[in-house]
Amino acid sequence: MKEIPGEKLVFLDESGVNTNLIRRYGRSVGKTRVVDHAPFSTPKSTTVLSAIRQDGQFACMTFEGGTTKERFK
Repeated sequence: MKEIPGEKLVFLDESGVNTNLIRRYGRSVGKTRVVDHAPFSTPKSTTVLSAIRQDGQFACMTFEGGTTKERFK
């Protein structure tokens, strides 16, 4: 890495977010049962890819699903 100039380096980061934000457990007072309703749906995942260089140039993209070989190109 010492031989590579800093201006040639690009740092890439991948993050994922799942939209399934439903509580599956709850607490109640005494021995009463917790009752609530939640929509039944398949959770969606969103991926965020970002890249930054030493000179401050920045790129970012988001898409549904995971990172594939084709998306990475």
